[in-house]
Amino acid sequence: MNKGHILIVDDEKSILNSLGGILTDEGFQISQAQNGPQALDIIMKEAPDLAILDVWLPGIDGIELLQLARAICPDLEIIMMSGHGNIDTAVKATKLGAFDFIEKPLSLENIVQTVNQALSQQKTLRKGREASRLASANEEIVGQSPAIFELKKMIPILAQEHFLILIIGEEGTGKELIGRAIHHSSGKEDSSFLRLNCPGLTKETLMALCPTPAGTIFFDQIAALDQESQQELLTLLKIMRDRENPPKIIASSTKSLKKEVEITGFNYDLWQYLDQVVIKTLPLRERKQDIPFLVQYFISQFSHYLGVKPKQITKDALAILEGYHWPGNVKELKNIILRIISSTPEETIRVQDIPVFIQREIATSRDSQRYPLAKARKYPRQKTLKQSVVLCGQGLHSGIKGGLILLPAPPNSGIIFSHIPSGQNIPARLDLVDSTYNAVVLKKGPISIGTIEHLMAVLHAYEISNVLIKVGDEVPIMDGSAREFCQLIEEGGIEEQEGPEQGIIIDDFYAVGDPSQREYLTIEPYPGLAIRYIMDCPEPIGQQEFFYSHKWGEGFKNQIAPARTFVFLKDVGYLEEKGLTKGGRLSNVILLDEERVINTTLRFEDEYPRHKVLDIMGDLYLLGKRVQGLVTARMTGHTENIALLKKIRHLAVR
Repeated sequence: MNKGHILIVDDEKSILNSLGGILTDEGFQISQAQNGPQALDIIMKEAPDLAILDVWLPGIDGIELLQLARAICPDLEIIMMSGHGNIDTAVKATKLGAFDFIEKPLSLENIVQTVNQALSQQKTLRKGREASRLASANEEIVGQSPAIFELKKMIPILAQEHFLILIIGEEGTGKELIGRAIHHSSGKEDSSFLRLNCPGLTKETLMALCPTPAGTIFFDQIAALDQESQQELLTLLKIMRDRENPPKIIASSTKSLKKEVEITGFNYDLWQYLDQVVIKTLPLRERKQDIPFLVQYFISQFSHYLGVKPKQITKDALAILEGYHWPGNVKELKNIILRIISSTPEETIRVQDIPVFIQREIATSRDSQRYPLAKARKYPRQKTLKQSVVLCGQGLHSGIKGGLILLPAPPNSGIIFSHIPSGQNIPARLDLVDSTYNAVVLKKGPISIGTIEHLMAVLHAYEISNVLIKVGDEVPIMDGSAREFCQLIEEGGIEEQEGPEQGIIIDDFYAVGDPSQREYLTIEPYPGLAIRYIMDCPEPIGQQEFFYSHKWGEGFKNQIAPARTFVFLKDVGYLEEKGLTKGGRLSNVILLDEERVINTTLRFEDEYPRHKVLDIMGDLYLLGKRVQGLVTARMTGHTENIALLKKIRHLAVR
């Protein structure tokens, strides 16, 4: 049985042969390449599931190849290997999206285990996600509005010309779909459509595209290229246009490149070169007459790919979808229909099947005919504290008495933990997370700082962008909640700073685990931040659920921050054996046996899922920016939270 398709890239034939032989014996389909161009050709033509790349390659090195491969195929899992590896290279590879970094000489047992883990992570996407991909491959431009009518007339004309095409529009308005439609109408449909994610491109990876045989190259988010790469792209485009059979060049941007020239210094010559034909996509809220057609189209598509009978939709349910503001545009509508088809057993979609946040939005907007929650939220300014503040406490796991000091920090500093004993600074970043067992631990070199999640949740809720946190080995647990951290922030006061603090807007459906199973974690587009946590535990917790819609500071202090850490009595002995809970006291956790809470009175009937929401709030802020999306979690913890962050961290560069 074919367990997956693996591409091995190494300039040493002995490595290719030995590694290929082992993985073939394990049931994998193997492709091999000795250099970057060969590897890129295989990635584009054969779409392997996983690539194992050597760092040291002739021409394009492994790190450059990693960047280009991820830009071409974001879902490709990549394992890096090197006989001359170092920590810096490993960290760089991980930041760029590599699943793991292994050193030569290779341990074949370790290789097989790592490959299986990487492919297992890849297969956690739910069936609906696969259906979305299949539907996308055959997706059509749907609608009967004047804008769609004109677009359909324009596509075959543009497809036959050699113009460079620039598509401008909001996220989710179908820019790539238009690009693919032009490609299929151009007579180049037998050749590849190469989509490149510009935030992941560098000067070196761009030049590696020169020999790439693609029918159409689609440069997504072109405004995100750095200035050096912009100049390199201009050179590359001119080289490609001089070919006998040049590829069709299409670029997309959510921003006006003309304005970017004035605001950010975007390369004027590149803008002029791309500004031959400009297509502007309309947001869905400006062509609402297309919504019924899109709804029926997506119902039909997803029903087909999920193998279920097409559902009907009531007039009232359709009216709610037509009335919603759709900040995520067609992509958001598509994800919502997929979610409804996947989760609704009945043959008819009714009002109660529409997500609650959409129903609430319509209910609150009917009188004023406005949609305040769904409007794109203006980026606030960065924030820090007005003055330094101090809090004393004790570490839950270490048992060490100490505390922390929060100090104001200048704009663009970020959140920095300063280890008091060593004086070393550790930024609160995803790539520095060392452990997620019972708490989140940051580590840099030999220094680590643990149990940061409650404090991070409060910084997230109060939108503190820049702060220096002086602390020992562990952030104090206090009473097991984040209530005192809220009081600390309010005591210090909040000061706005120059420069916008841009958030992370979720643009698609991302999952860790399978939503049809007991444990899973997902995030999808949503006009704000909302977290739904579902628990199915032994008594006395039982089945509980809590939905929290964050109002960017309002409500968090009263609804989420007071929820405390909870521990089952049967687990305490095991934790003590591991050297944890040395600072545990009856006053800083909720302690449960098989029948009841034995040490305190609950602050909320559903305090347990509220505390899980608190943890998610803290872990999300390890991306360094506020997150806008809907999180749904069932029986998950810090490990799954960090795994989800790795899937969406590419959005942080926008």
